[in-house]
Amino acid sequence: MKNPIKTFIILSFFNSFLFADSINDLSLMVEEVNQEERHKKERLEELFEQRMLAQQMAKNALLLSLDYKTEFYKKELLTLAKRFDKGIKNLKDTESQRVKRLHKTWDNFYKNINIIMENYHNTMALKYITENNVLLLTDIDFILRKKIKSSQSSDSFTRKLQHENFMLFTQIDIPRSYIQKIIKEKLMIKKELNIIEYRGNLNITIFRLERLLKGFRDGDKTLELKGSGEQNFLQKLSIIDTLWRELKPLYQKEVLSTKEFEVMIKKSDEFMKKHLDVVKLSNRIIDQ
Repeated sequence: MKNPIKTFIILSFFNSFLFADSINDLSLMVEEVNQEERHKKERLEELFEQRMLAQQMAKNALLLSLDYKTEFYKKELLTLAKRFDKGIKNLKDTESQRVKRLHKTWDNFYKNINIIMENYHNTMALKYITENNVLLLTDIDFILRKKIKSSQSSDSFTRKLQHENFMLFTQIDIPRSYIQKIIKEKLMIKKELNIIEYRGNLNITIFRLERLLKGFRDGDKTLELKGSGEQNFLQKLSIIDTLWRELKPLYQKEVLSTKEFEVMIKKSDEFMKKHLDVVKLSNRIIDQ
């Protein structure tokens, strides 16, 4: 007769081994899901950044055409272009006509940036950049919305963010894009290019940016923002609000002195950096 104690020990060991394997398999599955969710979020964040970079490149090209801090903005423009190029290459959906058009527009955009690098006053290259950065933005927004829609309710990442948190995630970085857009519009007016059109665009952008900042704090039903009671978040937003109160009159003033222009550029850069802290904090809150 077999020893029952020995048999029990062997079976217990075998079952423990199987149980351990099951836990390991489950851990691997959870890690794979988490990794997939992280990658999805990274892809969306990359598209948000592309949206901002498109505005920033046009702004820098205009500053160069004004011979403003040329060495600094030339170096920065080249860095931005390389970042944008790297992000565009991550878009693998080559079957999409919108992605194909985005790649084609960017190829020509990149060529014109290189022309600007050689000659800051090349009017044709500047015209292409200031006009087609809007086309880049349009296609990026279309692809972004499509990616959000295709992933909606299909995994725990989107379910976790829905609905108010998801709306915060998709809009939290927009003020940084709006700041770049405002500067670009101010510069287009300064160069007396389509003054009436860009003055109207400028007022709309200022209104939208101010509404977003208020929505992050107090909520906005139309923008589907719930507002926040998180103290660290509100504290960082208060820094942004202070900067905005200093910037808004400069954005709205028709003609700026040299000193005011310098202050506008400096404080706009400060706004961008401080708002990045808000973006990072909001992402941590959402991930909790």
